[in-house]
Amino acid sequence: MRSTKELIKSLSTKSLFKLIGICCSAFYIPVAIIMAFLALAGIVPANLNGRELTGFLGFIVPLFTAPIFIAILTVAHWAVLAIGLAIAKYWFRKREDKIKGNSVQI
Repeated sequence: MRSTKELIKSLSTKSLFKLIGICCSAFYIPVAIIMAFLALAGIVPANLNGRELTGFLGFIVPLFTAPIFIAILTVAHWAVLAIGLAIAKYWFRKREDKIKGNSVQI
């Protein structure tokens, strides 16, 4: 098993974006499918612009809004985590240089 330091060093912002996108999709697509079937059956209505929709329209709404929701969440999470990843990489590099006795000039 890889250590946290090795994992952080191996991640790039591109691979981080892919990982977040896959994780968001793996969670929200099944939820959207469940909500679509619940709206189709009239158990839980789908909301669109304050209107409660059931039946076929209620079935379509969660399926079409899920990709938009996933894209927004992926970008928002990536923006925050990419900054944290850059800080962590800098911190680990500075710490390794300090341990080796090399000074890093900024």
